[in-house]
Amino acid sequence: MSDFGAFLNKVAGKVVNAANSSQELMCLGKCDKITKHISISYADVGLSIGNENDTMDSFMGTACDLSPLVFPLSVGNPYACICCNKIRYHGGALSSQTNENSKSLYLKKK
Repeated sequence: MSDFGAFLNKVAGKVVNAANSSQELMCLGKCDKITKHISISYADVGLSIGNENDTMDSFMGTACDLSPLVFPLSVGNPYACICCNKIRYHGGALSSQTNENSKSLYLKKK
């Protein structure tokens, strides 16, 4: 039973990606070293993908935020480097593949 409890704890940690949490991760952008990354929402990622006036990307990102079981477990939680704003995913089953496919994805500054 303790294995099941550990599993639930791990799933809950991925699903409940606490706001303003940070981790030290390998930056996949210009830094190319271990830097501090802040937790961002999928809506922020959606705004970084599209144009500033593109409400569809924002809507899709918000929809991803509202389905907390699917995306954190499959793609991973999104993080942004505090130095170069490179977005990366961490902790999901497909996070390595998603990071490889989104090499030019940087958080847009407002």
